[in-house]
Amino acid sequence: MLYKQLFELSILHDYYRDKVCPDLSIEPTPECSRVLRGHRLIVKNKVNGLVVIAPVDSEQKPWVYLADNLRFTFILKIKNQDFIDFTDIDWKPVDNVSYHFSNENTN
Repeated sequence: MLYKQLFELSILHDYYRDKVCPDLSIEPTPECSRVLRGHRLIVKNKVNGLVVIAPVDSEQKPWVYLADNLRFTFILKIKNQDFIDFTDIDWKPVDNVSYHFSNENTN
């Protein structure tokens, strides 16, 4: 079976020598998980983010059609509670736990 990378989310932070930030994680929301499963998309976690891949045919087209308005929403979570002590990020989390990110165009 052939796979193609659709997109990648990476967290970079100047505090780390290589800018790879292992202290945060990105997770799909429950709704996004349903969208991913429904489109046979696979999430591969990495140290500082994730990669989403899709099964494709011999012409590199996804097996399941991906609409232009397909929405992916993710949650950014802190894995290291000390992260707030050494970052300059103005951390104002939603629900006092996480940030929510989406590819939705809100213009």
